Amino acid sequence: MRYSALTDLGLVRSNNEDSLYAGDSAVGRLKNLFIVADGMGGHVGGEYASAFVVSKIPDLLEKRKPQEESLEDTLRIVTDRTNKALYQLSRNDKRLQGMGSTLVMTSIEDGEAHVINVGDSRLYRFDGTLTQITNDHSLVDEMVAKGKLTKDDPFYAANKNVITRAMGVSAYVEPDYFRVLLKEGDRLLLCSDGLSGMVDDETIAGVLAGEADTAAAAEKLMEFAVKYSEDLGDKQLIEGDIISILNKRLETLKTEYQRCLNAYRKIGDENILEQAADVDREYKKVERDILEERQKQTILEKINKDNNVIKSLPSTWQKMSDGEKQKIMRNIIGKIVLTTGTMRLVLNKTQYEKTLSGE
Repeated sequence: MRYSALTDLGLVRSNNEDSLYAGDSAVGRLKNLFIVADGMGGHVGGEYASAFVVSKIPDLLEKRKPQEESLEDTLRIVTDRTNKALYQLSRNDKRLQGMGSTLVMTSIEDGEAHVINVGDSRLYRFDGTLTQITNDHSLVDEMVAKGKLTKDDPFYAANKNVITRAMGVSAYVEPDYFRVLLKEGDRLLLCSDGLSGMVDDETIAGVLAGEADTAAAAEKLMEFAVKYSEDLGDKQLIEGDIISILNKRLETLKTEYQRCLNAYRKIGDENILEQAADVDREYKKVERDILEERQKQTILEKINKDNNVIKSLPSTWQKMSDGEKQKIMRNIIGKIVLTTGTMRLVLNKTQYEKTLSGE
């Protein structure tokens, strides 16, 4: 068996929310183990969640005593326990509230790949043709499966990152399980949407067909993912990224809240109602965060617009009196002030007024 494992920070984020585990040696009863997890829930929470998932699962496998159970059961059990542990951590630590992670993992035994997935991270098989084995647990893909949407609909592209299942979002999660028969020469690809969301299937297949060396193929796919994300435009990504993530979180919380209510109707457990209340509180918090981010973007757009006005002023700007400069700049949101021939941004109005008055 040959394998290669890579992850990259990318061009937009200051932290990497993808984590992985890759090894062809035994982990507990498994002969090998490969995991990809993509975190969500903010700068701290997302990175922590994915790292927790890829460390907790091998730890549980190592500690698990031999049982008379199928490999599928083993994978489902460690997935469930990891999910519960992550959920409990998010409830106990305010810094981590709202965190979650996708999960795709596989273990290969006797010519078969045993696959678990939660969320929209994927496993592909390449045997000359690229086939997506896992199903995306996303709002739009579930609508496509039900015949309510097509992939060429603009709504699909705009909402493809809204996932309906994630590790750590609630005390219960339902993973999908797949059993894939492999033949000599088949290749498996596990990835987050950092690859699948940026690089189309045709390009991925072309790389796998053209690069026999596993490490070289992984490097090439990484290069394509970074290149395509850059081609989208840093400005578009930066401006839309935070609100997109928060909207994704809202949709996940809606789904989890409804699942809690459905579970309560069936079971009648008061603990489930408590979980629903937690989800509802988190939902309202995310709504407030979205409002704040939109207000920030509105201010930044106004600042950029007014900055362009400043830059277009004639060279006589430096010859203007302070009073003339102040008159021009008073309408700028964010308050740009002149200091020793340069301009700096001061968000505090009081500081702005003191600077202009020479205090």
